[in-house]
Amino acid sequence: MKLKRSMRYLFPNKGLRGFMRYYLLFLSLGLLLLLFFRHGSLVMLINKYSAEWLDLPVLLLSDVGLGSTIAVVAVLLAFFRIRYALMGLFNLAMTGLLTGLFKNVFFHGYLRPLSFFGADEFYRLVTTAEPNYFNSFPSGHTMAIFGFLSLVAYFTGKQWAGVLFFFVALAVGFSRIYLCQHFIVDVYFGSVFGMLATAITLWVSSRIPGFDQGEIFQKPIYRISFK
Repeated sequence: MKLKRSMRYLFPNKGLRGFMRYYLLFLSLGLLLLLFFRHGSLVMLINKYSAEWLDLPVLLLSDVGLGSTIAVVAVLLAFFRIRYALMGLFNLAMTGLLTGLFKNVFFHGYLRPLSFFGADEFYRLVTTAEPNYFNSFPSGHTMAIFGFLSLVAYFTGKQWAGVLFFFVALAVGFSRIYLCQHFIVDVYFGSVFGMLATAITLWVSSRIPGFDQGEIFQKPIYRISFK
């Protein structure tokens, strides 16, 4: 009961609260996996149970986390409210900035599974995704999808939507491990940085005068008069 009250206090928005309830569970379980499993062992475990018929569907799921896919969806949010689109694009820009900093500055050259393991160590090579060998940390797809979908959950204000969007984001993160593109540590911290981008987006938008209440930002784009 106390936990529920705490969640309501910390996350008054029902959509974000639904997302965060399961995300906090993921953080706890993920931390245990990081502490008790050897680096790369979960990649090999998942690879052991991979199957050729799953490769293409998982690749398509992974592509949901592409920056280009999210950018298109963010622009389409303008048909609901203009501020949704602006916040979505700002969120994507934030995750792009963080991805560039971590991959190219702080963790440049960090080995991906295809470099960390020899080709003969895999149970089977998943070849549907373009092979990448370096700059593994963090997972950019995971960062982008967690950031964007947590923000959309906030827009909906619906708890069920927050839960649904969390599991979609989690599935995209899992797809990156299945495709041998990332380790669980990349996905775990990618999600953390994505949530950080959402926190920054909400903080910045709340500091812009008139952005949350301004009539032009609350309207869908097709109701804007350009006369």
